[in-house]
Amino acid sequence: MRKLAFIGALMFVLLSCKCKKEVVATELKEENSKEKVETQEPKHTMSLPKNSLATRTKVDENKNQEKGMSVEYEAMSRGYFLKIVYRGNSISVGKDRNDLSQNKTIKLSSQEENELNQMLAKFDPKTLPNLKWPTEKRYYDGAAHANLVIIKDGETYTGAGFDHGFPPKEIEQFVKKLVELSEREK
Repeated sequence: MRKLAFIGALMFVLLSCKCKKEVVATELKEENSKEKVETQEPKHTMSLPKNSLATRTKVDENKNQEKGMSVEYEAMSRGYFLKIVYRGNSISVGKDRNDLSQNKTIKLSSQEENELNQMLAKFDPKTLPNLKWPTEKRYYDGAAHANLVIIKDGETYTGAGFDHGFPPKEIEQFVKKLVELSEREK
């Protein structure tokens, strides 16, 4: 009789665990699909007269962005925020995540622009997601979490993250120069 009760209890436990696994798997699929929908950025459009100079300029800017390159560096923690966007001959610097109107734009000299471009040319952006970070201070609030995103020829390459101030050696010179330039006054 004990053996029969034990087998019955064992079957109940095994069957109920399988049901829970199926429920959890279903919930995870639903969460992932919701996240995908939520993370899609809205596309903003601006309607301009078809033959206006502003329309042609906007189209030209989009073509240059698609063919050109831009780099976004972002470092953040609970009390710190820094976003640097390098595009063309200028960098945009934001230090307030809630007020983007406070961003400042710094024009680069041709020498500074060439220096940044030479540093980037030494690096293959396809390897960016595989770079190993040298420290793990961001895990215990010892450093802000930083990341680098390179947009080149319409492709986006996102890094795996690293500590602000301690980038992977492959991009160390570039990141330090970018941060140094961002601290300069206009």
